[in-house]
Amino acid sequence: MYYRKIVFTLLLIISGGAIYLNTIHSPFVFDDIDCIVNEKNIRIKALTFEELKIAATESYYSKTHFRPVVMTSFALNYYFDGYHPRTYHIINILIHLLAGISLFFFIQFTLRLSYNISSTSSALIDLQNKNHLDTISFFSTLIWLVNPLQVQAVTYITQRMTSMIGLFFILSLLCYARGRLIIQTSDKDNAFRFKAYLYFILCGFTAFLSIGSKETAAMLPFFIFLYEWYFFQNLSRKWLIRCFPIIIALFVIIIIAFYILVDSNVFSAFSYCYERRDFTMSERLLTELRVMLFYINLFVFPHPSRLTLEHDFPLSYSLFDPFSTFVSLLIIIGALLIACLSARRYRILSFCILWYFGNLAIESTFLWLEIIYEYRMYLPTMLICLPCLIIWFQLIQNKWYQIIPLCFIVLLYANWTFTYNKVWQDDVTLYKDCITKSPNKARPYNNLGHALTSVGKLEEAAKYLYKGVEKQWHYPVAHYNLAVVLGKLGKNDSAINHFKEAIRLYPTPPIMCNYNFGIALSKKGLTKQAMIQFRKVLKKNPDMYQVHFKLAMLYKKTNQLKRSFHHLNESLRIKPNFKLALKELGIILKQKGKIDDAINCFNQILDISPNDYDIHYNLGNLLARQGKMQQAVIHYRKALKYKHDFKEAHNNLGIIFHSQGDLDKAMHHFKAALQIDPNFSVALKNLNIAKTKRHKHMNKK
Repeated sequence: MYYRKIVFTLLLIISGGAIYLNTIHSPFVFDDIDCIVNEKNIRIKALTFEELKIAATESYYSKTHFRPVVMTSFALNYYFDGYHPRTYHIINILIHLLAGISLFFFIQFTLRLSYNISSTSSALIDLQNKNHLDTISFFSTLIWLVNPLQVQAVTYITQRMTSMIGLFFILSLLCYARGRLIIQTSDKDNAFRFKAYLYFILCGFTAFLSIGSKETAAMLPFFIFLYEWYFFQNLSRKWLIRCFPIIIALFVIIIIAFYILVDSNVFSAFSYCYERRDFTMSERLLTELRVMLFYINLFVFPHPSRLTLEHDFPLSYSLFDPFSTFVSLLIIIGALLIACLSARRYRILSFCILWYFGNLAIESTFLWLEIIYEYRMYLPTMLICLPCLIIWFQLIQNKWYQIIPLCFIVLLYANWTFTYNKVWQDDVTLYKDCITKSPNKARPYNNLGHALTSVGKLEEAAKYLYKGVEKQWHYPVAHYNLAVVLGKLGKNDSAINHFKEAIRLYPTPPIMCNYNFGIALSKKGLTKQAMIQFRKVLKKNPDMYQVHFKLAMLYKKTNQLKRSFHHLNESLRIKPNFKLALKELGIILKQKGKIDDAINCFNQILDISPNDYDIHYNLGNLLARQGKMQQAVIHYRKALKYKHDFKEAHNNLGIIFHSQGDLDKAMHHFKAALQIDPNFSVALKNLNIAKTKRHKHMNKK
């Protein structure tokens, strides 16, 4: 028996690992950018409790979701390998494999537990050969493991939260079941009970990890309770009645906690969130009736042509619009009735039906989430194959006839998973795939435009972003991204119009929208309007050094040097080594006649960037102004070292040598300046003066 377990476990690891090998170098996409790439709080520099706590609880994502375990895992990924996607993918694959192994042992344990229940309550498990239980457990797990429907939960890095909840959810339930069986069969043997308590501790620990991975783990207590009632209490009504007060208390606690979490104003919170959606709560509830059955359809026939990150699922507007909504309701009610009525005779079937719909209860009911995402099926589909395989093994007695069709299904699903993973190897390919499968949805066009912008294909990006705006005019993100691209293409008028539309549509415009709008306005010469946008940014985040610098430049442009000086100092307070601010501060100090302070600013820049020819040139000018000619010559020569065609540096060197009476060197540098630019009138004038002086000097001799 142990040999079979080892072989089955190895087969799960090999099968699951092989089909995801081609995702190792897939890039960060979609929510990965905000959740990982732009999340500064996961960029830990040391493995300390404080840094891990910040990563777990203070990230931007943590403000809207309670997922500290996942955010901590991302922080650890960053600590060991920075932003290289490979290690993030490797961890995701390992989590998926561990979830598969845990599921295998859970199904095997549950089947053996059911096998030992009296035949009157377990007819669905009445198999001739007990060894079939291991085979059923293996294929039930393997079909789930290689199913293409799980790709989003594994390849989409951010959805580690989905695979982690799946792993810890099933582990917690397995630990509870093992501990509970020991308690039931130990006859008060202390050694066995100690082992049981260890299992219960592990159950609690994995439950904590599950809840810290995703909020949908709130269903775990319900399923532990259901498992106890089904498989240990033999569906005892007396036991259920005794537990009824506890059930009521748990529901009350959940309702109170939810009420507190949404600021004690549930209806306002729901109303606000649904205002940002293209559907109402009633439309979502009705549509999800069809979605829950569509998920099963996808699981059974998960061809890559049917799978996408962006499903454009038609809404249900009433119970009969479309009529399939009513049909779906009848099917779901029928399935739940079967689960209730068959619980005593067909316990596994009943439990699996409740498992599927129970684990969709949070994400597929009244919450304002997106209508459909494939990764939501990771946990609900874990037991979906089990009753089907039990029936299959009962109907088909020949061993080869049992196994060969299942192997064919596994190979087919594995091939489809490997094929679909190719779509995820490049973000542009992924979003083009989304557009092909959901051509009427605006977001894929926006995402593709954004991806093309990041690789510098601005014209092509603008084309897709325009389509995104056409598909859904009231989509602020598309207007914003289009405005950014148009600004980079120099089409400032159009950019400004789309920035205005984005700000109008955003409930609360993001900081970068105001910031980039300010840049577009300043390029257009609309200085006062640009200042307004930059001030709005500073109200939201007063520590953005770039914004202080932009404001400083606008104030300098309007000759408000005092305000410009203030914002340059603020910029340098936030980022002391900010070169541009140091340079502009040096220029203003020079204009104020504070030469020593200006020289100090320029020297600070050279400490950061010693090859900056422009700073060497400016330093040369200031030192020459102070009469420190030798030091000035050194900096002019360094400027020429890093920029050979620097005509002004040649001209200024010529002036210094002319003042020192070295006319040959002076004329050499004036001529060098004119070789670079024959129309450089200042150098020509200086050369003629030097020639005249030299001629007079020769005549005197």
